[in-house]
Amino acid sequence: MENETAAKEQNPFTSEVDIQNLTREEPKKDFLKFSKYETGVYSIVVIVAMASTFILGAIFHEDIGKLPAFLNFGPDQEDAGAGGMNRRRSGGEETVIPVRTAILKTGSITENYEASGNVTCYEMVDVLAKVGGIIKDVFVQEGQFVREGDQLLAIVDDELRLRKTRAEIAVMEAEHRLNQSKLERDRVQREYDDKVRVSTNSPDIVSHTDLESLRVASERAVIDVQAAELTHRQREADLEEANLNLGYAVVKTTISGIVTRRIVQKGQLIGANTATVTVLNPLALEILLPVPDRVIRKGSLRKGDSVYVTNAANPVPGEVFDGVIEAVASYVDERTGTQLLRIRFPALERMISGVHKMLEAMNWEANKINDFPISEFAYEFIQAVRNPASEFALKPGDEVSLMVETLMKAQNASEFGLNGGSAKPEYVEEIFGAGKGCYDLISRLLPGTYSAISIVMDEESGLLVPKTAISYENRESVIYLVREGKADRITISNYINLANKEYVQVKTGLLNEGEKVIIEGQSSLRQGTPVKDVDEPASAAANAAGGATEGQGRAGSQGGAGGSQAGGQRGSRGSQ
Repeated sequence: MENETAAKEQNPFTSEVDIQNLTREEPKKDFLKFSKYETGVYSIVVIVAMASTFILGAIFHEDIGKLPAFLNFGPDQEDAGAGGMNRRRSGGEETVIPVRTAILKTGSITENYEASGNVTCYEMVDVLAKVGGIIKDVFVQEGQFVREGDQLLAIVDDELRLRKTRAEIAVMEAEHRLNQSKLERDRVQREYDDKVRVSTNSPDIVSHTDLESLRVASERAVIDVQAAELTHRQREADLEEANLNLGYAVVKTTISGIVTRRIVQKGQLIGANTATVTVLNPLALEILLPVPDRVIRKGSLRKGDSVYVTNAANPVPGEVFDGVIEAVASYVDERTGTQLLRIRFPALERMISGVHKMLEAMNWEANKINDFPISEFAYEFIQAVRNPASEFALKPGDEVSLMVETLMKAQNASEFGLNGGSAKPEYVEEIFGAGKGCYDLISRLLPGTYSAISIVMDEESGLLVPKTAISYENRESVIYLVREGKADRITISNYINLANKEYVQVKTGLLNEGEKVIIEGQSSLRQGTPVKDVDEPASAAANAAGGATEGQGRAGSQGGAGGSQAGGQRGSRGSQ
């Protein structure tokens, strides 16, 4: 009541409801009393917080060994070793960590640049139809070998022939006008010459006006003849164009090679400059590979360097094709920061070169060799060497020279000046050897094949460390050696030279050939952690454990001086 009276005195217009709300007293809550549910939740939160603090503290202080067994996230603890060595020993001894090791060895290491790219063909064209029309006939199929100039298809040429006839008529008309113009020019010129002669002898007979009119007419006749000549030449050019278009009605291949795709069909209507057939030279294979400029400068990549190529889409174990860098682009692509490498296959080049040598040894003329379908011959030869289904394949008891002679006949070699010559055995054997390697190459690395490429950048000999032995701590590359039964931590960040998929070459005097390096289980190690090689026999492990215990006893009897000396040695090694 006292509160209500005070509220009315402060504001006489306050309603009874507002006075009751203002004067209501909130019950006091005892914060020291909780329900059972709240007490349980708060207890769980406190326990989790304490456990998290304990675990994180142990991890950041590299003291995982002090964690309870159910919280120890170290290596597998199933293999306790002889006498339960992995369990905490009585008397505060450290836990022995099971590890796997490898022996450091000296060997040769190559650093490769690994990339991928597609095989392309540097002699591949889409043959275009230069004129449009309905396709009358197609003469080739996919997989057929064609020579430069062979007919691929024909286009209905009725309209083209009609254009040619019109052009021929236009030429005849232009020629007729030209002849008339010449006759008129000659007539006017003779009349003018006669008037000039008469006026010279009798000036009063021919007036100056008539003479001037004839002179102008003569000049006009000459101009008419020149115009008629231009028209005649234009009509002749139109006729020549009509003849060319009529010839273009038969589409011919511009290179020798295999038909890989027939784009059009008989009866199809096509326009001018339409792609009709794709032809490629199966021996003209290459890979265009963009490589970062820094890689080229680091590896000093240049023309002639070796390249190894495999079929990445359908790999065969052990199948590697030898390539070579044919050219390195002399500029850096500003968009990608790369230089283009042109990679080709020397086996194919040797095959073509071998055929050239063979033909030269048969006393062929240079122009005949150039006309001979060498690519087709080489391709058929490669098929005959390795493909039993080839019509030129060797049979038991056949000689290679017989296959060469058969192929020569198939290529109409007599048309190219064979003159009864025969292939010398040494050149036949050369191309035979090249052909055996080329068959797998051209059958496995077809144009468009997705391939894996490996380029040798550098090669050296030295001490090799397995990559599985390297761990990364505080942005440093670290390995652990097994020395006197304990882990010896070595930082190698500044000593790594070359690297490949499996090893790194380390140049430092801190490592010695034959020492054991830990390759599994190093995640729980620190300097001086006792370790046990799980791959060692149990007897050897027991002996090592006994030796380590005896050594520890001797070390304990030597007192603090020995411990100080060992600590100094570890400190000096870490500084190295």
